[in-house]
Amino acid sequence: MEKLLTADDLAALLNIQKRSVYVARYTRGNLPPAIKVGGLLRFRPSDVETWLANQPASARNIARAEALEKKRSAPRTETE
Repeated sequence: MEKLLTADDLAALLNIQKRSVYVARYTRGNLPPAIKVGGLLRFRPSDVETWLANQPASARNIARAEALEKKRSAPRTETE
């Protein structure tokens, strides 16, 4: 049996905030299928892998990822 991922695990894997996982889940956003265990969301790693493989690698998504990477690697200023 595979170890289920928590919302924290999924957020870290997708490099998004945990809150984004819950918002997407409850607004029927684009997320891998979830299981509720004791009222908490859990995700099967195999479902996450399948979901990721089926996500389009559009130019827009690639550009957004590159922009985020540049922003993260840029030195912080005193105002940030």
